[in-house]
Amino acid sequence: MRRFASLGLAATIALALGGGGWSPAGAAGAKPSCKSTVGTLKFAPALPRLGNPKKVASTLSASAIKVGGCVGGGVASATATLNAKFAKLGNCTTFGNGVSNSASGKLVFNWNTGQSSTVGVTLSTVLGKPTTLKLTGPVSAGLFKGAKVTQTVIYTPANGGCTKTALAKATFKQTAPLAIK
Repeated sequence: MRRFASLGLAATIALALGGGGWSPAGAAGAKPSCKSTVGTLKFAPALPRLGNPKKVASTLSASAIKVGGCVGGGVASATATLNAKFAKLGNCTTFGNGVSNSASGKLVFNWNTGQSSTVGVTLSTVLGKPTTLKLTGPVSAGLFKGAKVTQTVIYTPANGGCTKTALAKATFKQTAPLAIK
């Protein structure tokens, strides 16, 4: 009986010290990886369609981003908002030709735990992939402060955006898990 009690005590101590790969939800150092991110981007002003030489300084925004399937850091899901302005003037032609352009701004996650994370985010166009954006940035406030967020998303223009009309709206989904490290 003492042997079982000793083993139980040893297991409890090992778990409390982080043994066995277990850590309590929200433990310091634990960071999430999330399996799905979807949402709708708005471009304001809209990017002029292919063939239109006009260029604009567009701002990206999204207010109902859904993040799910999170493992680690004591969180399971989030809703998020994004607001970022492109550094250079552009249009659908410059995006289609792979002209390098990045957008900087703020991304805010509102986690299922009631906590939030604010990210100083940069979205960069990906050479040769005109509808792909790479997202990076440090968590500047809230849960996971000091960690770095990375993700790549692909967007699909809505309503003939870029081909028939100016690009005002697009849906997006991640191509790799959202990582906070």
